[in-house]
Parts: sequence; C-alpha cells; structure tokens
Amino acid sequence: MKKKQPVPKYLSQSRFSKIELALILFIVISALLTLYSLWFAPCLLALAALYIFIRAPRVSDSEYEHMLYQLFYNNPIKYRLDEEYEAILLFIFHPQIEQRKIGDYTIADYDLTVEPIVRGADKVWRSAEFHVFNLHFTEQECRIYALRANLLDWTVEEQTHHIPYSCEVKTETRTVTWNGEKASLYYLCFGDEIAIPVDKRSMDYLEILKHFNA
Repeated sequence: MKKKQPVPKYLSQSRFSKIELALILFIVISALLTLYSLWFAPCLLALAALYIFIRAPRVSDSEYEHMLYQLFYNNPIKYRLDEEYEAILLFIFHPQIEQRKIGDYTIADYDLTVEPIVRGADKVWRSAEFHVFNLHFTEQECRIYALRANLLDWTVEEQTHHIPYSCEVKTETRTVTWNGEKASLYYLCFGDEIAIPVDKRSMDYLEILKHFNA
C-alpha cells in the first residue's frame, strides 16, 4: 500500500515556524493600530489571510489520528482476526462504546522510543509507531497479543508473547525530549522480550505486577 506523505510532514513540522511567529507579532501590532484607526484594517486582514494560507498545509493532530484509524481498519490482519481485532479497535478508537471483555488488560499508546517524536497541540506525544498490548492471564502464563502499527511504512504487524510467571518483571523510566519539552515515561519490561508503556498510578499497573509477585 502506498506510503502516506502527511505522516513524515506531521512528524517534522514544528509547532510554530519563525515566519509564523513573526506574522503573529505583526497581526497583534496591526490589531492594536486598528483600534486607533481603521486605516490599518486592510493590513490586519492581509496579515491574517497570509497566516491562514501558511498554516493551511499543516497536518493537524486530528488528521494524524484519522490516518492511524485508517491504517488499523485497512490491513490484512483485520480481515483475518475478525472479532478480537474489531474489539481492540473499539477499545482504541471508540472507548465510549460498551464492549465485551477482550482480555484482562488492554494497553494502547504511541511508541515514544522510536524517533522522531512530536507533541501535538493537544499535548499528546506521538511517533510513527502505535502499539497495542492485550494481556490475558491463564493458570500457566501471561499471553500478550501485540499489534504494532507503523504509519511511515503503512503496515500493521502482530506478535504473540507467552510470558511465564517466573519471568523477571521490572519497571524502567525513560525520558523523551521535543523542542525543549521533556516527559518521563514508564515501561513494564518482561525480561528482554517485550516492554509495555504503563501509568504507574493506575490500578491496572499494580494488578499486572501482582501476577508476577513483583
């Protein structure tokens, strides 16, 4: 399937370019001058129109999310897995819909260990990869069904991990930086096999640890 060009554009665009910042400054000055004299109104309108023209080609956060939605809904895995996959998609994109239980825990987030990363206007950190982990605990082991969506390659891959309860489980802290902004991320690592992003304040995180006596 053809690679989607807006993806690298979104990942490379800055929040505001130097030209955009300069235009914002001139717009503010023109607006203040217009308060004193309407002669400056045409200048204000022209600057505002230029700003809109320059910003228009940018890829918005919602457009990027929609591309992720399209990728998950248009790939060979979806048509093969049917019900389980459909339930996972509901969990990601329609959390307000009441759905049947697809596992003990489902964790979905962008993989921020993969560069480049950006922080959108909506304050959400994003990368080109989105991971979904569906954890199911049996008497013998923890089965982790993982999906990895790559927006740059326009692919979705699946993998199943069978983690014994004797596996060493630890939490690692990683720091990401973008445009001077920093964020601390926490990953639940099952040996060297798999690392899952977690919120250490959530009950799910604590419940998962209990299964491994960590």
